[in-house]
Amino acid sequence: MPFTFLFSSTLILGSILAISSSQWIFIWLGLELNLMSFIPLLVYSNKYNEAEASMKYFLAQALGSGLILLGSMTLYMNPQTLMNTNFMNMFLFMGLITKLGIPPCHFWFPSVMSMISWPMCLILTTWQKLVPIIILAYSIMPNMNLIISTIIIMSSIIGGLGGLNQTQLRPLMAYSSIGHMSWMLAAMTSSYSCSMIYLMIYIMITTPLMMLFWTSSSLSNMTTLKFSFYSPSHKMTISLLLMSLGGLPPFLGFFPKWMVMESLSTSFILIIFITLLGSMINLYYYLNLMFINILTPSFLPLIKNKTSGNSYSFILPITATMTLGLGPLMFIMI
Repeated sequence: MPFTFLFSSTLILGSILAISSSQWIFIWLGLELNLMSFIPLLVYSNKYNEAEASMKYFLAQALGSGLILLGSMTLYMNPQTLMNTNFMNMFLFMGLITKLGIPPCHFWFPSVMSMISWPMCLILTTWQKLVPIIILAYSIMPNMNLIISTIIIMSSIIGGLGGLNQTQLRPLMAYSSIGHMSWMLAAMTSSYSCSMIYLMIYIMITTPLMMLFWTSSSLSNMTTLKFSFYSPSHKMTISLLLMSLGGLPPFLGFFPKWMVMESLSTSFILIIFITLLGSMINLYYYLNLMFINILTPSFLPLIKNKTSGNSYSFILPITATMTLGLGPLMFIMI
């Protein structure tokens, strides 16, 4: 549809404007353009509760944009207000973590994910996080280590425990994203390039996984996953991607976690321990999904007509799981 191309273009342009700007007002303008372009895409399919999800998303993002605008205005008027700079930076920081859906501002993220389609879930967990993460990595101050450490601990614990009692796949992937955000925040405290590499690898693994979930239009929870019309090759690909997302060696998802642990091993031992504990809880429900996916019969006669045109669906999974040799190159890039 023409309006889909229009809003997709303005979505990308808004993100580029926010990344390339040097003034907070233009960063805010790019984020608002991105927000106003994503909401029409949310309500396009009319198969789920997209109207409620778009309203929740708009209110949460408007709150984050308001905090960013308030923080930038107070920084601009600092000579007149005589306020503490750290207090003003907190407005910007809270606005960015609200946009990212990081605890304690994660109240909207699983709820919105549970009511939208899989392509919108993919955009929400990948592209929509790119700009706030880049801005957050540049705006973290050295005196905010205590606050950052608290948020990392909360994200790791909530991302792990929140997914244990989930039977729906979409909110489970939302809590998985919250758990991975704790690793990205931990990487920001020591290395900007390490956090960006982690984000890129997370996108490489999440994209084919959600696209495979999308191939079954009725797939929404673990019960329907048992009776999904996937061929054995699709089941094996989903299992490999889940193990890679959990960070098991020798899959690709293991290397960014290894890089973060290497970069934090000299100063933040407690943070490493807690993030590993949260990652173990995440791995529990990844393995639960994998066992439900594998230990069920495949409906091969129905698969032939349903997935006959998906001959290229294995390019990204193979890239995400068979790149063991990239590990040393990542350390060179850092």
